[in-house]
Amino acid sequence: MTADAAAVLAMPIGEAAESLALGALDWLLGSAQATEEGLTWVAAVPGTEPDFTLYHGAAGIVLALLEAQQHFGDDRYGDAATRVAAAIAAAAGQEEDCSLYFGLTGMAVALHAVHVQLGGSSTDGAARRVWATPASSANCCGSPAPAPEESRPMRFPGRTILARPGMRCKRDDD
Repeated sequence: MTADAAAVLAMPIGEAAESLALGALDWLLGSAQATEEGLTWVAAVPGTEPDFTLYHGAAGIVLALLEAQQHFGDDRYGDAATRVAAAIAAAAGQEEDCSLYFGLTGMAVALHAVHVQLGGSSTDGAARRVWATPASSANCCGSPAPAPEESRPMRFPGRTILARPGMRCKRDDD
């Protein structure tokens, strides 16, 4: 339950932060759109397609939902993250960029994070398929995708994800 602005200002800092976070999470869930593939958000600019990448899109929202599920213990956030992951997996085949923030690598990170926190082989399989796509391996980085055992853990606050050794993506204009 969230509080109004005056009530939030009167709360202890930690309680106020949680109240504001819950309000933002309610807004995220309320603005989500169900699709055949899963759950996503309408782009801010009318007429543009939904974004599934880490920086501007659904992959970043998945990480926020996973943190919320872990912190608040509310399965609504985990359920939503699973539905968003399904939409990300379906959209991955149309993404051409391979970068962490704006492409396939960030999408794979989100899929893997869902698998690590919530389980389920479908998100792990989807993350592995994204890692194996030509855009995220040889065409982007100049070398074939490493085998899963060559991946190493990368630490972010509160979670471990897989990072591909030597992952350096180059754009055409570099």
